[in-house]
Amino acid sequence: MTVGDETRHATLPEEHDFVFVGGARGTAPFGAMLGAHPRVWCPPERKLVPVMAELHATWSGTMSRDLRAAGVDEAAMEHAARAWLAVFLSAGAPAGVRVAEHTPHNVLHAAWLGRLFPRARFVHLIRDHADPDADADALYRATVVSAAREQAEAIPGRYLEVRQEDLEAAPRATMAQVLAFLGEPWDDAVLDPSTCQ
Repeated sequence: MTVGDETRHATLPEEHDFVFVGGARGTAPFGAMLGAHPRVWCPPERKLVPVMAELHATWSGTMSRDLRAAGVDEAAMEHAARAWLAVFLSAGAPAGVRVAEHTPHNVLHAAWLGRLFPRARFVHLIRDHADPDADADALYRATVVSAAREQAEAIPGRYLEVRQEDLEAAPRATMAQVLAFLGEPWDDAVLDPSTCQ
């Protein structure tokens, strides 16, 4: 990167402290609990975060040579992705709240999202017995869970796994752990998702 590139990309919106939630099942109920907190806004899943991540992978892979020849380097692509995601995720959010997004495959792109947003946190909902079909459950754990854990290695201290069974059996203790991880104060509203903003 040249000095000009550093100057051109110095104003990247890195201040966003988004919460990215992912998992095979249960992200919507968890999102409702999280969104009931007065400092967190969690709308219905927006679905396009993983799509943007996959598009960026295409840009950086098969299209990178053509893009560089056209004067578009990796820093410019990340700047564009960061700006687009920041606007997209914040659209409709009330002023002064933290935005949470709970599309299930978010955690499969945690390394990239964590690089774009250095203050973002990631919560991965895991159900120990996600499917009555043991083979499907084993496949899920061997692929999605392990892939998410590999992604988490790139964002140490910013990834939390939450067992669905713990959330159901001990919602207060589990949500207290989640809020502490996010740096948010406890609020009883998270135990009553009907109060969601």
